[in-house]
Amino acid sequence: MRKIFDKYKPLLIGFISGGTAFIIEILVFNFFPASHEIHEILIGILIFLNFFITSIFFQYSYNNSKKKIEYKERGKKEAQNKLKESEEKYRVLFDSSPFAVGLIDMTGKIIDVNRVHEIGAGYSKEDLIGKPFTELSIVPEKYIPIIAKEFKNLIKNGISEPQEIQVCNKDGSLIWIYLYASLIKLGNKLVIQVISQNITTRKEAEQELIKLNKIKSEFLRRASHELKTPLISIKGFSNLILSLYGNHLNSEIISYLNEIDHGCERLQFIINDLLKASQLESFDLIHDLQEEDLPFLIKFCVSELRDLAIRRKHSIKLNIHNQLYVNIEKEEIHSVLSNLLSNAIKYTPPNGKIEVETKLTEGFVITSVRDNGIGFTDGQKQNLFQQFGKIERYGQGLDLGIDGTGLGLYISKRIVESHGGKIWMESEGKNKGSTFYFSLPFIPQ
Repeated sequence: MRKIFDKYKPLLIGFISGGTAFIIEILVFNFFPASHEIHEILIGILIFLNFFITSIFFQYSYNNSKKKIEYKERGKKEAQNKLKESEEKYRVLFDSSPFAVGLIDMTGKIIDVNRVHEIGAGYSKEDLIGKPFTELSIVPEKYIPIIAKEFKNLIKNGISEPQEIQVCNKDGSLIWIYLYASLIKLGNKLVIQVISQNITTRKEAEQELIKLNKIKSEFLRRASHELKTPLISIKGFSNLILSLYGNHLNSEIISYLNEIDHGCERLQFIINDLLKASQLESFDLIHDLQEEDLPFLIKFCVSELRDLAIRRKHSIKLNIHNQLYVNIEKEEIHSVLSNLLSNAIKYTPPNGKIEVETKLTEGFVITSVRDNGIGFTDGQKQNLFQQFGKIERYGQGLDLGIDGTGLGLYISKRIVESHGGKIWMESEGKNKGSTFYFSLPFIPQ
């Protein structure tokens, strides 16, 4: 019996694991110990079953592997299709963009440009593609260091700052462009995408505006100086007549002369504002900063305007520190305080309340001037600190002196900002009063 198993054992071991062959040996010889024929038949059946199972297993493995390969190929194809679709979309955007778009490789060679380059600067695609942009005479020499610096920043950090530069047109003329560069992935490569827009019209308009502003400032300066000379004569002679012949003149003539004198003072105030505004436009700002006691300066300004406040029956309350030192041009900050205080007195109806306060916060002294006057609407707030931003108060039934140029707050803003501070205003609305604030850097003692 053992001979029969030994006869088929190599075959069994060839297709079945050693453990399985051992189990078959036990099953066959224990259940059918005496029958040689049955042994041969059973072993033959087992060998056939093993062939059958092995065939199924290999078929399954083959089919499973085939499916995996097919799935992988299908996924790869889908990815390729998506990539192709993405590239086609980019190409459409690239070609149809209203801006000039260029692609540059990491060596600085131009890979591609759209047709806007031809429309805007006169360069065709053939003029640019395949050439290092540094070898083209497009960027004037003075801008090369800027471009080189931004190129390095882009490679290192992946970002660059937008630039406004001039470039040479194909005909040799210069045009202004707004330039922005970024890193993008094209296929499996990183390239630099450069987007530019022709801003020549805007830059020319800006330069024209700067020129006109200079002309305006020069006009204000000259006009103010020219007005000063006759004003001094008018005021001087009216005062001389009053002092020499005042005792011989009737009250009506004296009132006329006094009115001339008051008119000269108002005109002098306007001329000073015009001169100051022209100086600020010319950037003729702070030159002599000194350490000054701000509360002392506030008290001085209040005392100067005390008579005006009394005439209008206002009360002025001071809630300020005893001493606070700041680095300022004293005359400049004096003009800011005087402007804010006189506005509070002027634009508050009789029997009003005005409060001046100082606070320390985060290294700054904040001075506030609060009143319970006529206040400001949201629309009026927008123009307060602009040149000639005067708000007309005529015809509102208010007992107010409303002389002014509309330059006071603009001048105050420029002065405060030149000292490293800020100025702002808060008002809840019409007839609800207002509070003007300005900040100055504080010097710890």
